[in-house]
Amino acid sequence: MAEEKPAKPAYAELFYEHDGLRLQSYLFKPMSSGPFPLVIYNHGLRFGDERSERPFFYIARLLNDAGYAVLVLERRGYGASDGPTFREEVRGDYRDLFVARVVAETGDALAAIEAIADEPEVDASRIAMMGWSFGALVSVFAAARTDRLFAVINQAGGSLNFLRSSPLREALDAAARALTTPVCCMVAKNDGTVDGARRVHAILASRGVPAELKIYPPFTPKQPIDGIAPGHLIFGAEGVPIWGDDVIRFLSDHSRR
Repeated sequence: MAEEKPAKPAYAELFYEHDGLRLQSYLFKPMSSGPFPLVIYNHGLRFGDERSERPFFYIARLLNDAGYAVLVLERRGYGASDGPTFREEVRGDYRDLFVARVVAETGDALAAIEAIADEPEVDASRIAMMGWSFGALVSVFAAARTDRLFAVINQAGGSLNFLRSSPLREALDAAARALTTPVCCMVAKNDGTVDGARRVHAILASRGVPAELKIYPPFTPKQPIDGIAPGHLIFGAEGVPIWGDDVIRFLSDHSRR
């Protein structure tokens, strides 16, 4: 009889430092022998629940099953990581303070690349980033500041704030104009807007950077969240059957470039 997979993948808790802060992360590895290509995963905002620890098991399971190690980050102000929460620092300013926070958390994500480089079962020459919402912005901004990523999965980056924040639009444009990493932009039709994903894709395509745009049909979550566009929740565990294969294919297409 085949061994039954555990309900939740096992992980090692790792801490690293950046900007004077001690930051938490969770490392998941496939059951086989490494070294494995690595995907660094950046979560989105979670108002009122910042200090809970969220390993994102559904992301780990999807990627581990495809042969990727996964490092899930708890950037500043989340989980057991040091630093102020998003609300404490941004204080409702979705313009300059919002962008400054994205930049700061991007530094946290980039520092994770160095922190994991000596892990013996990680292939440090093959690292990608993936993120949802605010975490997708962090992933795109990170790719604009390093050439060490082979791919970025941008899941609804800025979709809830793109239309109301001109500084965010300008910063996202600047990042898209600077990066050379292949990017897959994903969004549901009934998210806050599809314009952010379209904009990043259009800039990359105009520059000849490998890019894909996936606009999924309207999504209705089983448990809506007040104030959040229903399509934004497609990138939770419930939506994996819709977009999971697209993630794995895009990573596979670019992991050996």
